[in-house]
Amino acid sequence: MKQPKKSRTPSRTELVRILALIEENLDEIDKEHEAASAYHRSELVEVSRDNAQAALKEAVQFLALEDFPKAEREATAAWFYTDFARNILDAEFTEHHLGEDIFLDLVPTRESVTLEIASLMKDLKTELNGIYESLEVTKEQG
Repeated sequence: MKQPKKSRTPSRTELVRILALIEENLDEIDKEHEAASAYHRSELVEVSRDNAQAALKEAVQFLALEDFPKAEREATAAWFYTDFARNILDAEFTEHHLGEDIFLDLVPTRESVTLEIASLMKDLKTELNGIYESLEVTKEQG
């Protein structure tokens, strides 16, 4: 059985290029997400972007300490989060253009929860007003 190849740790220059590429991609995602906010603001994209930014910051700190293996690990995590955010943003763009507007939020957005609660409260008010009116009619008859 062959031994797996040991990958070499990238040099400082290679890591700087990788980190710059990640930062560039995050900037593009920010611009496109802002443009997409006209039809949907994705919490999933925002969380992935924040995670990517945190991992990128860690990678830069490890790079400054010349701990290249840890810098590479954090850069890999940042790339993963950036790629995930890009894929979700692309999927939601496609979904919007298909006209379904069924987005990939894992948790309901604050706006959707607020609208749902407002709708439920309106229904409750209508129900309570109906009960109150029926009590008034019963009271008048009795």
